[in-house]
Amino acid sequence: FTLEENQIASTSEARGLAIECVKGSVWITFEGLREDYVLKPGERMPIVSRGRLVVQGLVPSEVKFVAPPKPVETASARATSRNAMHPGECLRTMVTRLSAARLNIDNPI
Repeated sequence: FTLEENQIASTSEARGLAIECVKGSVWITFEGLREDYVLKPGERMPIVSRGRLVVQGLVPSEVKFVAPPKPVETASARATSRNAMHPGECLRTMVTRLSAARLNIDNPI
């Protein structure tokens, strides 16, 4: 789906999917979580929260929901899974001061 600049969309039905930014840049937050995320083209983030997902276009953007690939379980994958990061950790980007200004947030966390 597409979002115009500052347009907002939300859903609580996307758990288990991943959200991918196809073009533009989007700000993502989840109800009940303190972290916010910014996705740029080609970045994908799994949706693991049970809360409502809110997406805002920072510029005209296109995003899509996709089924995450099924992991192939190997002995080395089992050994490293104990040290794995949160699924969104590698894609997380804190909201910049510029983005925060666009969102009318006085003190971004």
